[in-house]
Amino acid sequence: MQYILSEDEYSKLKNTIKKERQDLRGTFQHLCSEVARNKPIKFWGNDEAKIWGCILQSDDENAIMTEHCDECPVQQLCPNDCKSWSQ
Repeated sequence: MQYILSEDEYSKLKNTIKKERQDLRGTFQHLCSEVARNKPIKFWGNDEAKIWGCILQSDDENAIMTEHCDECPVQQLCPNDCKSWSQ
């Protein structure tokens, strides 16, 4: 079965999808930031796991690093476009 949409119907459908994607991206970013702020990891040869932190929440007092994404446990999944690495 085929449906033919008017220009308005098609625009509304595209806008709805775009808004839902933005909402999901925001939710996913929030979850990634929460993991980065709460999951202890071992890095740089440390024997004890510590919390890395998230660059988007630099006020985190418990985090080791909140300026760079070097050892962030979710760096591959994080949707943030402005990731930062130390030099």
